[in-house]
Amino acid sequence: MKKGTTGHLYAAKNLRDAKVLVLDKETACVLEVAQGRPTPSSTTRCPSLALEAQRGNDAAVLTPFQQESWAVGLRLGDDALRVKVNAFIQSYRESGGFRATRDKWLPEQKAEFKRLGIPFFF
Repeated sequence: MKKGTTGHLYAAKNLRDAKVLVLDKETACVLEVAQGRPTPSSTTRCPSLALEAQRGNDAAVLTPFQQESWAVGLRLGDDALRVKVNAFIQSYRESGGFRATRDKWLPEQKAEFKRLGIPFFF
């Protein structure tokens, strides 16, 4: 799995008896699985969907083992910037910006999630 990701942190904490291969790039993780190596990989759903499309239905398990949230990191105490970032996110959401971005750049992923009965959000 990719070094420093939440999947890596989860495995280090919860899969102590497993031998975990940690790689620097997500593409290297997906390549390990795509080449038929027995090493499973923890990744986000979109790369998993791409791998599934290449190898067939048995290549990816799309059921998440943990829920995650996205975040924006800011310098501690920079309240003015925090207020601006939060205002932008709220405005972008209310104006349909996330929906428009999702529909423009992720239509195949959205359709595949729908086909599989998996909630898709962006």
